[in-house]
Amino acid sequence: MEATDIYSYLRAHANELGSRILESFPPLQSTTDEVPAELSTLLRTPLPAQAIAIGGLAKHLRAARAARIVAECQGRNEREPSGRRNWEPLRDERGMLFRGRKGSGA
Repeated sequence: MEATDIYSYLRAHANELGSRILESFPPLQSTTDEVPAELSTLLRTPLPAQAIAIGGLAKHLRAARAARIVAECQGRNEREPSGRRNWEPLRDERGMLFRGRKGSGA
């Protein structure tokens, strides 16, 4: 299969690219690793995937001065059938931003 664009190239070489990425950048936190105990002190319990990301970030910051997390997640109920978001940014009593359901006030 000849790659005619970036998408066909990625499809044709997905396994090799995935192996090289994992070789060059091994995960800092595995799904089998313990999540940080401090997560139980948060006001909101992180979802399992969020807890793994937080654990990896914490491990990275032990040796580094900064980190960048780039993520996009669209789970169910994130968008209405019209394509509009059904959440809005809200602030809690401390002024911290979080996502709340539209019209719920929380």
